[in-house]
Amino acid sequence: MNPEVEITYTLERLHGIKSAWLADAPTITEVKAHIEQICSSSVFVGHSVKHDLLSVGISGVRYVDTSFFEDYGKPEELEFKRTNPKKLKELCAIYLNAEI
Repeated sequence: MNPEVEITYTLERLHGIKSAWLADAPTITEVKAHIEQICSSSVFVGHSVKHDLLSVGISGVRYVDTSFFEDYGKPEELEFKRTNPKKLKELCAIYLNAEI
């Protein structure tokens, strides 16, 4: 994603990203529009996805953040997202009234 800012030497050293790599990359605005378009009738599922969506300024997308279930689930269910996709589908139905 092209941040549309100069990649200084310090930023290059910190992140390991070179300006030349971003020359043809889509801008944040373009990425945001694409995510909003593909998620307009879907539920976005990911780990710590709330932070990722907010970092590009997206707030109107329905999402399931699996880190929520990991952090606040019952102790015996902390690993369910890696071992039981059916349980994730059930939780989506409960919390979002939606299917994935």
